[in-house]
Amino acid sequence: MTAKEIMTTPALTAGPETPLETIAELMLTHRISGVPIVDSEDRLLGIVTESDLIEEERRTQHLPRLSLFGLALVREGTVKDAYLASHQFIAREVMTKKVFTVHPDTPVTEIAGLLVQERINRVPVVAEGKVVGIISRADLVRALHRSALL
Repeated sequence: MTAKEIMTTPALTAGPETPLETIAELMLTHRISGVPIVDSEDRLLGIVTESDLIEEERRTQHLPRLSLFGLALVREGTVKDAYLASHQFIAREVMTKKVFTVHPDTPVTEIAGLLVQERINRVPVVAEGKVVGIISRADLVRALHRSALL
């Protein structure tokens, strides 16, 4: 069994200028944990994962605050500016640029090893430099289960 037999196609992708809010909505709507970032010709530039979004949110939790008798108070006039500044990031600013990929003819056993060894949840399938599909851990488990039933 190979990648082309189990991959989800077409892969849901986004461009490098896509706002993170849009990417988060895609992930939630489609129940996926990562979105490959591609250029106008579908060439892979990076990937935005749940971990990237969580890390960005953690990193930007810097709203100016004052404390009074143990109560956290947010300074007037800075809340809106700080919130907007921390929520206007785009994909290219937070995407993981080192992305593991597989070819459509890559054996499923090799893909399983890659996901486990590199501790990743999904891998884009790339042919001739373009993203043609994606394989998640769920896709892999589904395929292994299906093959065990045959």
